[in-house]
Amino acid sequence: PEHLAFYRKAGLEMFPYLLSTELGMRFQISKLPYALLIDENGLVRAKGLINSREQLESLFTAKELGVASAQEWLGRNELVENQISRKENVNALVG
Repeated sequence: PEHLAFYRKAGLEMFPYLLSTELGMRFQISKLPYALLIDENGLVRAKGLINSREQLESLFTAKELGVASAQEWLGRNELVENQISRKENVNALVG
């Protein structure tokens, strides 16, 4: 009843709303609040904890960047930056 009241008060009737422990376990959700961004083909494109509008928007950004989360994208960029830095250090030593 509590979730149904929220659903109606928030005007979400045009969107499916599901409360399911089993579904949460299948998506490996361990903490709440959590969101999944599912594309038009039913594929999960981004996911993560959501405590603010910015975090929700980051899921859409992650989808646009082709990664599962903004954290994944940041991790990839950090890895690339570290590789470039190491290469520059090696080049400086060699040459």
